[in-house]
Amino acid sequence: MASYSQVIGRLTLAAEEIASALRDARDRHIRLFRPSITEAVARLFSLSNSLQQLAETYSNARYQDSLYRIRHDVQMVCSSIRHTFEIMWSMVNRPPETQGMIWGDLDNRMKVQEGMDLLERLHRYQFFVHDVSNQLKGQEREDLPHQRARIENLLRAQEDTRFGGGSLHATEPVTSNPRPTIMRPSSRSSRHTPSDFSDFDDDDELPWAPEPPLDSPTFTVNSSPTAYSSQPSSYGFPPSHWAENIFNGQLEQSGVRTSFRGAYQIGDIETRCMGTPQPDARHLLALRGFRPLTALTFVDTKDEVTFYHRPSDNRARLLFSETISRNRVTLYSLPLDSLIAIRRYSVIHLCGARSDGSYRPWAYLKFMYFERLALFYSTFVALKRQDPRETRGPLIEDPSNMDEEEHYGGLIRAGDHMLHALRLLECRGSGVVRLEARAFRSSKDEVPIWTVFLTKYARDGDEEIFGCDPGSSLITMNRPKPEPFYFQSRYALPRTRHGDYRLQFASIEDASDLKASWNKLCNSARRT
Repeated sequence: MASYSQVIGRLTLAAEEIASALRDARDRHIRLFRPSITEAVARLFSLSNSLQQLAETYSNARYQDSLYRIRHDVQMVCSSIRHTFEIMWSMVNRPPETQGMIWGDLDNRMKVQEGMDLLERLHRYQFFVHDVSNQLKGQEREDLPHQRARIENLLRAQEDTRFGGGSLHATEPVTSNPRPTIMRPSSRSSRHTPSDFSDFDDDDELPWAPEPPLDSPTFTVNSSPTAYSSQPSSYGFPPSHWAENIFNGQLEQSGVRTSFRGAYQIGDIETRCMGTPQPDARHLLALRGFRPLTALTFVDTKDEVTFYHRPSDNRARLLFSETISRNRVTLYSLPLDSLIAIRRYSVIHLCGARSDGSYRPWAYLKFMYFERLALFYSTFVALKRQDPRETRGPLIEDPSNMDEEEHYGGLIRAGDHMLHALRLLECRGSGVVRLEARAFRSSKDEVPIWTVFLTKYARDGDEEIFGCDPGSSLITMNRPKPEPFYFQSRYALPRTRHGDYRLQFASIEDASDLKASWNKLCNSARRT
């Protein structure tokens, strides 16, 4: 079950996606309603900003003991926003020639059937979300009960409309056609060169039956628009894919972000894609059943890379969104199994393989912090190798390309019959220390299973992060912050009743060697 902070994060992205889709539709098809749509776009972006602030506050460790005070408000407003967003998606998913009519029907339905038009509810959402966030900080406004009552009444009307069979447009059922994504030519296109490999390969042309309805690329729900839970208070949040939890703010909340030093800070390479632009890439991904898992924005160019996944067969793709201007982007997409990730200092090179075994760069991703580089690399490798399509030899990653010094290598048990290779690693370019487990004696032994960042404990000389009784093969890891990051589903490290992590080693020697290696690393950090 997704946490509320994750749900808020998805709504944040959904608000931006809908705003972008509305802006395209306004410019291309529904000029008649241009003023109201322009205002809706502005309010969606404002709402996205307020939701982002709420997510940060909700996840802040300082407020964890006070979350009960706002939980009902968060549940309520998220459910109402979700209902509104579903209606808006049903409009932008319609054929372009009908969008103007649907926009008018949408606003009328919201006002007549649910008592609040779109612009008013977006305005109320924004300020209510902002005030709920401030309430957690002890800054409650006097009119918050009035705002709460308005949102409660709206949610009740929304649920009455849905359970009562209300529809957006009685003469035309909601279709599952994804929204069109119309992009303008890129002014930066001169820097692109054709790639050696097809951007949408034959595998993606295979027939696929979508699960009705096709959800927003950043916003999914458990049920279809016509089949809802009969329990309005359950708020039916969707289950998570493991990748949705990777870039969720843990690093920032823990103060764990370590920049690259010296020569590792490459200055002459910027984040960019050298592939062939695909204006309809997002549309095609949605059409073929792919849904976004997690996205990462690069600060040097504001470009964004999003991992996509198809639940029906575990296929995985990457979408590169290149920012041209405030209102213009260029899109590129490739299957993960057609790329290899190679680290060069602070840059990940995503490359395709030529027939002669050499590589052609498809994209450069420049990172400011090693932790994010490591998480991106691990997510990329894990998703690619969990894709059922076999990865060709030249495209299989070599973990040594990560340029980390190995301080320890041993084996831990995962269940009764499985072993994982455990390594204590230090990045030469940033000094980041982490523990990583990978598959052992497997055709996929380059695939990470989990990692945990321990830099601050090493720098503080904290030898007690690992507890071990003499002569024991069991080591406990004392609740590090941030928590371990997992790169596969249905797996988590076992924990003690106190919440510490249990590392059961294959031998007493492996356990004692890790403890000795860690103590040596801590002593070295004290001397520097």
